[in-house]
Amino acid sequence: MELKNYFFKTISLQVRSAFPITPPGSQTRNVASSKIRKTNLLKTSLRHGLLTFALLSATVPAWCAKEAPVAAVPKTVNINTADAATLADVLKGVGLAKAEAIIAYRKEHGGFKSAEQLADVKGIGDKLVKANQDRIVVK
Repeated sequence: MELKNYFFKTISLQVRSAFPITPPGSQTRNVASSKIRKTNLLKTSLRHGLLTFALLSATVPAWCAKEAPVAAVPKTVNINTADAATLADVLKGVGLAKAEAIIAYRKEHGGFKSAEQLADVKGIGDKLVKANQDRIVVK
């Protein structure tokens, strides 16, 4: 917050020095005073516009900040060799608990012969296998 205040004061001083406003006491009541008032109004509007622009442009980097790149998740997974974390990351609808159930089934019954055999695991149904058909590799 202190940085914004410092930035605002710095920009404000620079804008005031670039576009000074004639003090009201120095104006005389004649045709020139009308022009001075119009000039002061223009300078004030310009000053406010520049200050607004400066403050908005100072906060733009926060608006445009990109999210940190996420590690690429493999598109396919070999259900005979993958660990639980990989299975949970790649397969839709499979969390860590179901992934561990897949590994337990694999250890108990040996490797999978086909992707459809994955439906034999408790908690994994035909719907889940069909939804992940393109992600499952059996080797």
